[in-house]
This record gives sequence, structure tokens and C-alpha cells, in this order.
Amino acid sequence: MKIYEKDRLAMAHKRNAMLALFFHRYGYEVRIIGDPHKPMVVWNNEYVLSLHIDNFKIKFCKEPFSKEHVLEIKLNNTLIEGKIANLKIKPYPIHEAIMKSKHQKVWKIEMIGYGEVIMIPIGLYLTGWNYTNQETKQGRYPVWSMNDPKVYLNKDNAIEVMEEFKEQGYLINIV
Repeated sequence: MKIYEKDRLAMAHKRNAMLALFFHRYGYEVRIIGDPHKPMVVWNNEYVLSLHIDNFKIKFCKEPFSKEHVLEIKLNNTLIEGKIANLKIKPYPIHEAIMKSKHQKVWKIEMIGYGEVIMIPIGLYLTGWNYTNQETKQGRYPVWSMNDPKVYLNKDNAIEVMEEFKEQGYLINIV
């Protein structure tokens, strides 16, 4: 990786940390996922917010992948020693921009049992994969957790994974 690319990646990670802190500052539970240079903001593990990031500008969009912006906010000087400094924007415009926009639903895979044993719903979600041999990526098996579920942007992709789990004896819901 060239030095320039490392600098760009470091800047993208810094910006994404600022982005997450920005939303948390206003009470929104979000996760930043995907490509660090083109991050997606997942809200409450239910929706990808309709927005895109242009350098340090948040551009809230009317609907997914739209070029029509309902609000623009510049992230500047908001991250100081891991804390958010005084921001000059009030939460209402952010809430209004989120509420009047259409957002993309995401899908999660929830384990509800194995074999013939049905569990009390406790919210165990697929969070990723592990391998019996990390180097060759052989022996793939699921990792389940109550936090940070793997999200699917397309229900068909989640169904495809669900079918694989059914063959292995898992009882699964797509939520």
C-alpha cells in the first residue's frame, strides 16, 4: 500500500469515527459499515440511512441513492480527544431530515434453535463467520451474538444464507 493510500485510509477512518460520534451525540444508535471511503450508516440495525459522505460533509438524501439532498452538515472540529466539542447545529434539523427521508431496510439472520430444539427468543444474530483453518478459510462456521449483527441489504441474499443454515440443522428467522 502506497503512503498516499495509507493517509487516505487513515483520514477515512478518522472521518468515520467523527461520523459515528456525531450521530451518537444526538441520540441515534448507528454503526458505520462497508467501505471506509464510502461508508454506510446503519440506524438501529434496521435501516441504512439515506445519506452519503463527501469528504467531511454529511449529505442527507430524500431516498436511497438519490442526489436530492434535504440537509447538509459539515463535520469539522467535532472530535477533540475522543469527545464531541460544541456543535452549532441543533438536533431538530437532523431528526427532521431522517424522518422525512426514505431509508433502505436491512435484513438480519436470527437463530431460534438447532435441530428440534427451539430456544426462547433471546436475539442471537449472525455476526460473521469463523473458520477451523483461518489460513485456507476451510471449515466455515457461524458466529452468533446479541450485538452488531451482520446486515444484508437484499432479502434474497439473507434467504440464500438461511437455506444454507437449514441444511446444517439451524432454525432461522430473517428479521
